[in-house]
Amino acid sequence: MDTTKSNIEMLSEDQNGEVDYEAWRFKIILIIKSKKCFDCVIGAEPKPSGDPNQKEVKEWLDKDVEAQTIISLNVSKKIAKHIMCCKTLQQMFEKLEYLYGKKSDYEIEGLQRKFFGFLFDSTKSAVENCNEIQQLAQDLSAQDGNDYEQWAMTRMLTILPQRLYHFRTSWDNVTGNQRTISNLIEKLRLEED
Repeated sequence: MDTTKSNIEMLSEDQNGEVDYEAWRFKIILIIKSKKCFDCVIGAEPKPSGDPNQKEVKEWLDKDVEAQTIISLNVSKKIAKHIMCCKTLQQMFEKLEYLYGKKSDYEIEGLQRKFFGFLFDSTKSAVENCNEIQQLAQDLSAQDGNDYEQWAMTRMLTILPQRLYHFRTSWDNVTGNQRTISNLIEKLRLEED
């Protein structure tokens, strides 16, 4: 069993009690998938019934323990205390999701307020401002699963300072599958240069 501590940031609370669970979850799931243990997380591969010494039961238990070990080695002591009583990988993930994954309506509303209330920061480049909008859109998407790419592009165009208003007109000429955030930011980068 090759279960060493991974080279990812440990899931822990910062001085304000905040946790970057979404980024940690993404990375830990990739590690667990690479170990072929992910089906235990989502319950797609339920524990086979029978004697723990039977081959398929033992293999399932080994995968589950390996993935539990990966998670346990990549969380802080404080967070580990929350999952110590979990008997399976699926229980660990459900507990972590409950504690850190689901944002309250209040928190989602706060993200939406930041997204729609975002104002251009003149101390930063237009590209840096657009990257902040893109991050807010990704944070919203991580919370509710909706795609905010079109909203983000619209928001990016509406916050541009007067010196870049002409960029909107040139962007209107972009059509079809060329209308992506990465293309908008790249064209804006060229415009600023």
